[in-house]
This record gives sequence, C-alpha cells and structure tokens, in this order.
Amino acid sequence: MTWFYRFLIFFLQPFFLFKLLFRSIKEPLYRSDIAARFGFYNTTIKGSHYVWIHAVSLGETRASASLVKELRQQIPGVCILFTHGTATGWAAGKELLQNNDLQVWLPWDSVFAVQRFLKFFQPVLGLILETELWPELIRQCHLQKIPLCLVNGRLSEKTLQRTQKWGGSLMQSTYQQLFLVLPQTTQDAHRYQLLQANVGPVLGNLKFDAAIHEKQQALGHVWRSSFQLPVLMLASSREGEEALFLQALLHHPLQNQLLKSFQILIVPRHPQRFNEVAQLIEQTGFSLSRRSQWPHSSPVPATIILGDSIGEMPIYYSASACVLMGGSFLPLGGQNLIEACLYGCPVIMGPSMFNFAQASLAAIESKAGQAVENFDEGLALAYAWLTKNQLNSFQERATRFSAQHTGASLASAQLIQKIYFDALNKRAASIAK
Repeated sequence: MTWFYRFLIFFLQPFFLFKLLFRSIKEPLYRSDIAARFGFYNTTIKGSHYVWIHAVSLGETRASASLVKELRQQIPGVCILFTHGTATGWAAGKELLQNNDLQVWLPWDSVFAVQRFLKFFQPVLGLILETELWPELIRQCHLQKIPLCLVNGRLSEKTLQRTQKWGGSLMQSTYQQLFLVLPQTTQDAHRYQLLQANVGPVLGNLKFDAAIHEKQQALGHVWRSSFQLPVLMLASSREGEEALFLQALLHHPLQNQLLKSFQILIVPRHPQRFNEVAQLIEQTGFSLSRRSQWPHSSPVPATIILGDSIGEMPIYYSASACVLMGGSFLPLGGQNLIEACLYGCPVIMGPSMFNFAQASLAAIESKAGQAVENFDEGLALAYAWLTKNQLNSFQERATRFSAQHTGASLASAQLIQKIYFDALNKRAASIAK
C-alpha cells in the first residue's frame, strides 16, 4: 500500500502543479517559491531547535495563534517554523512571526520532498493542526524519531467510517505513527482510539482561546452604529449557499419585513469567489455595496453588502446582530461558530455542522445559537429574535458561551513543552554518541 501511495503521489504532481498555477491566477501568492512544494528551500536558517507547526489554511492558522502565544511563554526564545498549504493560511501566519521564526510551504507528500524538508529544517518536534494528515510526512517523522503530534484534533463520524472502509493499512499505520493526538472532545478521542492512535488527554478546542482583535472590534462597532438597521450576516458562505440564500430572501413570505428590519451582509469563505458572488447578488436585482470599494472604510449603504475583504471577520462579526453560519446549509460540515460567539454574535446553524459537532451542540445548549433546516427557517428565526426583543439576550449568552470554554492553549502548550525538551535531550544524547 505504501509503494502504491508513493507512485500515486509521484504521478499526480504535475496535476498538483497545474492546480497551483490555476489558483495563482486569482491569488498570485500561490506562484511564490514553487520549488518549496518539491522540498527545495533557499531560506536562510535564522534560529535553531524549531517547533514546526503545520496550519494548512486560514482557520487552522487562526486557531494556532493562541497556542503559539502560550508556547512562547512555556519555551522562552523558542523558534517557530510555520508551514501552510493555502494563501489565506500563509497571510494569517505571517502576522504571527517573530525574529527567528520561519514560514514556508509544506512540500507535497512525496518521499524525497518530505525527506529534503526534514533534513533542511531539522525540527525538534512537529504539530499538525486539526485534520491535515499526510501518510509520507508522518511516516518519515516516525522513522527519524521526530515527535509529530496532532493538536486540536477533530475526527467526524463520517471521516472515521470512510477511513475504516477505504483507508486500509496505509491510513491505519498513519494514525498509529503519530506521536500523540490531542483531541478536542471525548467523542473525537473515542474515534481516534478506534483507529489505534496514541490518544492523549482531551484538552478542549483551541479556537475558544482566540484573542479579541480590539481595533477591529472597535471599527465593527463604529460600522454597527452607522447602519440604519441591525446587520444579519451570512458568514463564511460556501459555493452554492449564496444562491440558496438569495432565493430564500427573494421568495420569503416575510421578505418586506426582513428587508425593512435588517441590513443584509454576505461574507464568502473563499476570496477567489468574491466576483462570482457579486454577480449573483446583482442578478437578483438587489442593490449591492462591496466592502472593497468603500472610501475610507466608511460603509456605503445598499440592500446587500458584500464583505469582499480578507482578514476582517472580527469587524464583520462585531458589526452584526446575528449570523447565519455558512457551510452548514449544504452538506459541507459548517464553519467556525466559535469566532462569532467570541464577538457576541449568536449563531443560526443549518443542518450540516459535523466538523463542529460538539461546539454546535454546546452552543445550542447554552442558547448561544439555534439550529434550523434551511435558509427559509433561518431568516424567519432571525426576524423572530428581532421582533421578540431576544437579540440582546442571545448576544450575551454567545459571549458567555465563548468565555466558558477557554484553557486548551495553555494546557496543550504545557504538555508540548515536556515533549519538546525530552526530544531535545534525546537529540543531544544522540549527537554526543
């Protein structure tokens, strides 16, 4: 199975490269340092004894911020090596860098590229955020005795079943070769145990430890006061959801009341889709205001505002009264509702939240949000919250829910510190021989 996987990855590399170049048309950052994708680096090594953190995309990188902060406290002077797979992850990770830290693309999962990567940077240990498991990467770390931990691990029932059915010996050994898994919930822990991974303590979800971006929060409050109406946001929407939402708004029995009661805001998950979503809105006949075209960051009124900017979710959440959570109204598993609650924004979720199953259940139990079956019900519920004067109480409960689940970053950092120094001592002893 391992040899078949290696052949498959080798065979697919031209396709990976084509996909990379295609994505770079809209996001030029994907064209930067393509050699790194093959494990060739010309980066200057500024520090030593790196803690390597792989945060593939934006969500994982944001989740890593609080962990990085705690690691710097637990291991003074630590050097961080960030790797990413996406442009949005890279942009977010760049903001976390300090003097001797490094940031590079993770190579594709071919044996020689991975070996070159590990030989060049020689990390003391590696931390993978949430779900990003590459068999060759994990296998080479295991062979080279580099502790590789899955942190903030989550494993849905769907992924478990798919792995058990199709993963075979390759994925079974991949989970077993991880040095340690730190799961988000007891349910995640049980699923990892079924795959025979080395499961550590359940420490919670790093996303609850995200720090409030005070400047962006303040700007969001300024926007909120400048709008004539409370803001209802479709947050982190995925392909297909905007069309469903707009159709629901167009044909809703409460359409007139909704448009007179709410300022509608749509923030797509992926920046390469901004223009596509703008066209969808214009086709409905609703007036459109694009955030990217506002003069001096001052809101320009329209029936629908398109949040076509990167890195401003704290502003959008702070400006909003409540949220319809993207990724949950199609079978996509949902998006991060925890960030919304951090800024006091209650969440209306669709039926698909399997990537945030425990957090969404906890939010519902805490009355920081509610679940609905479709956009029609979601719009009606938002209108009911407003007309029944329930928005303030839901906003307070959202803030309280977020504050009640903190602490995973500190607990994870304390455990990682022990692994780090143990690995460092073993490396020193090996060199001494």
